[in-house]
Amino acid sequence: MNDNTDAIETVSNSMINTWQKCRHLYDLRFNRHLVPRIEAPYLRQGTLAHYGLEMGLRAQFRGEGTIEIMLAIDNSITAKYGEWADHELIKPVLEANPEIWDQAINDANDCKNIVQRVFDRFGIFTGRWETQTLDGEPLIEYKLKKILGASGETIAATGTLDWVAKDLSTGHTWLIDWKLRKQMMGDEYDETNRQASGYQNLLLEKGVKLNGTCSAQIRSAVPKKPRINTGKGKFQGQMSRSVIATDWVTYRLALLDAGLEPDDYKAMEDKLSHFEILSFTFRSPTEVRNAWSDYLDAIHEWAHNRHLGPFFRSLDAYNCKGCKYKDLCMEGLRDGDVDMLEQTLYMKDYEGPRSWMYGVPEEQEEGEES
Repeated sequence: MNDNTDAIETVSNSMINTWQKCRHLYDLRFNRHLVPRIEAPYLRQGTLAHYGLEMGLRAQFRGEGTIEIMLAIDNSITAKYGEWADHELIKPVLEANPEIWDQAINDANDCKNIVQRVFDRFGIFTGRWETQTLDGEPLIEYKLKKILGASGETIAATGTLDWVAKDLSTGHTWLIDWKLRKQMMGDEYDETNRQASGYQNLLLEKGVKLNGTCSAQIRSAVPKKPRINTGKGKFQGQMSRSVIATDWVTYRLALLDAGLEPDDYKAMEDKLSHFEILSFTFRSPTEVRNAWSDYLDAIHEWAHNRHLGPFFRSLDAYNCKGCKYKDLCMEGLRDGDVDMLEQTLYMKDYEGPRSWMYGVPEEQEEGEES
């Protein structure tokens, strides 16, 4: 493999996915570098969480204890938040809008609790997992690069994996991908995850054999504490059985704190939410090699055509639902004032800090759930 990276064009999995999903979307995002314009500097919780997870895992790999790991998580998220808040484009907005600053601080504190909760619930504190290494380097936020030849050009397929670890309770080794989500998804989502299988194949080429990949789903909210019923009647003094946004661990601790017997509320365990789910997908060497071959075909097709227009729109109900460029796309089809709409709703990706330019985060779930 040629390691000379001079004048090499890089392609990521998200670029190929976007190219295959909708050529018009690809042109707007990666050729013209348009992103939705953001007037307020929202803090991306996923960025904070990934950084906290990385620093906590590195502390564990160094052999540090639970307290030190918790401090590493706390300090790293505080540092990343400070870097964001001190940005020259963000700081003046925060100073002029204290409510945004207060919300960002609350989000950062919630993120610390979420990451520390993950270390507890997934058994990282108790030593269930053993971080794997490659050439002596721990496979934590590890950057992968594969030099390819495509269309007479030199292309580099790049990516960063989250974590590779052995589950000491089973002996299986997994490529673990952190996913902060508002709603949990089923295992079928990860079965067709090309990025995960591609990373597994690149590691296999380097001699790191895995049993498969694991999506570590993390709900991007802190479990709410249930309340004791204070009204009159037979339910007075009992724990509320409302299906609030909490998990059984939090609910059970609240019962014990109130002097109540958890066995009397056992039916609540199946009704409450999951805030952490490990979804495992076994992948054989044959599967990941074939998936990589298919990915190479997609890269070659992309290399030949990525600058050739006109770029067709997918106009697919599934693809267009929630697309941040839908208004601009439809305005073009109607022969409307595309330039005005573009200048109003969009900006170039280099005009804002990368930590917040991709959009306002979804609202967190509040109160009782359906």
